[in-house]
Amino acid sequence: MTAKISTYTSGLAPHLRAFVAERQACGLKYQTAQVYLRDFDRWLCEHPCLPDALSRATVEGWTAKRPNEQPVTQYGRVSLMRQFAQYLTRQDLPAYNPPPQQRHGNLPVFVPRIFTPTEIQQIFEVVDHWPHCTRRLVQALVLPEIYRVLYGCGLRVGEALSLRVGDVDLAHGVLTIRKAKFNKERVIPVAPALQTRLQRYADARGQRPLDETFFANEWGEPLTHAVIYKTFREILWRLHIPFEGGGHGPRVHDLRHTFAVHRLIHWYHEQADLNAMLPLLSTYLGHAGMAGTQRYLTMVQDLLPAITERLEHLVGHVIPGGDAV
Repeated sequence: MTAKISTYTSGLAPHLRAFVAERQACGLKYQTAQVYLRDFDRWLCEHPCLPDALSRATVEGWTAKRPNEQPVTQYGRVSLMRQFAQYLTRQDLPAYNPPPQQRHGNLPVFVPRIFTPTEIQQIFEVVDHWPHCTRRLVQALVLPEIYRVLYGCGLRVGEALSLRVGDVDLAHGVLTIRKAKFNKERVIPVAPALQTRLQRYADARGQRPLDETFFANEWGEPLTHAVIYKTFREILWRLHIPFEGGGHGPRVHDLRHTFAVHRLIHWYHEQADLNAMLPLLSTYLGHAGMAGTQRYLTMVQDLLPAITERLEHLVGHVIPGGDAV
């Protein structure tokens, strides 16, 4: 199903709609960008410009830093204007493209938290003993499995929350990830121990429609991102792992980064050619290209001395073997 395109009313409305349609045709959901573009469209209505033109004054006016705006937010708006300007140029329309150096600025460099094997084990222990009360009964049933899937399969939070009962093939131990980032669909295996846990979870939930969310609450509704983020903060608090605030982490998404680094370390122990294994890892993670996967090699090089000794013993059973990726 094609993603919805926002309604625009400014003089550039036809081009904004066509621009978004082109990006979505390339496999991008472009949801966050449409939030920016709606704001841009409102700004254009308040600051009329020539139709069929993207002037320098327009671009610099809308991308100017706002009070209390984070550099990364301004970066996103400037980057979007560059993409839109390039689109208009391809249509032979006049468009000012802000210079490349504007895209960078002094953006904070986020360093993912790669959890140690001991920390991963402790996270599992915390969620395994989540408070059991009537209001949280289903959460106590769901959380141990969803956190194991986030780490053991390297899923994005949205991918795990979007899983339907019919997407989880417990007979063959595979998950079908649909409508993921870049609109990619992929089938990924799970480790036998995790497959057994998911089967016990499915049995505990009883017979359910194939289109119901796999990790659903007591009313059959999907768990929200907010629930996962809130419980993760509480997990960090219980483990005395400092949370340094938005943009600094640790984040739930760091479980995905940890999965990738730990997987590469497993292959290292097996004396596999890590460069040759990267395409497999890239496919498993659903990356658009190799660039996003290659950075994990640097993380492995930096972290290898600190975490290799106990990795196999503590969490090796959760991550699928190399021949299954």
